[in-house]
Amino acid sequence: MIDQLGKDQVTGNRNGKQIYTSMSYENENEYTKYQLIPFGKFEMGITQFSDYTDFGVVSNSVESHESLTFKTGNISAGLKFDDILYLNEDTISRNGFIEYIYDLTPNIDHHVKNHIDNTTLKKTINTHSLHNVKGNIGFEYMYSDGRTIAINYERFQSLDKSGHKDSLFIKFGGVKKHNANLDLIYDPINNNNTKVSYLKQLGDFNLKLNSNYSLFSKIPDYGANIEISGTF
Repeated sequence: MIDQLGKDQVTGNRNGKQIYTSMSYENENEYTKYQLIPFGKFEMGITQFSDYTDFGVVSNSVESHESLTFKTGNISAGLKFDDILYLNEDTISRNGFIEYIYDLTPNIDHHVKNHIDNTTLKKTINTHSLHNVKGNIGFEYMYSDGRTIAINYERFQSLDKSGHKDSLFIKFGGVKKHNANLDLIYDPINNNNTKVSYLKQLGDFNLKLNSNYSLFSKIPDYGANIEISGTF
């Protein structure tokens, strides 16, 4: 369920469904003294939104939005490193990556009908950038009892345009018990996004539960997802 807000009032809502899949490749062999590891990834999703009516608060207009189905996806490749420094019983992990991302998402067309003059318009959401680079650098301190504290900086940079997005992650990890991890991740420069992540190993598969909340936002962002991955 997605709510449309105007002047802090709900002016409409619509339902949404999504199918998402991804495939990733990572070479376990490390190269050079900097322990560089090549990797690649393919992601594709299909999203469907129901039709809905937006009852405008500012202009008192009424707009009907038709149902919408669109595809999103990208293909990427890059190099990452993860160097561990041992300090008595504790360890420090120095990690990061650089990744080239080609956006496969086409332009998205949707139709809107204005009930004042009964005119239907086609609006287009254009693809922002085909060629992009994402970089990441971080440090994680791991205590012998399983607790972790980490800080991580990430930047997503468009190569076609000047647009970019910065993120700063601060993570507090829980004690690992019965092959399970619990993490709290805070991003102060990205709408104060806070995420709780739970990861449990089930044989050759990993079960991951994510839940997020945007602090101090006028439009609170709630979300949860379940992810199952395996190693073959």
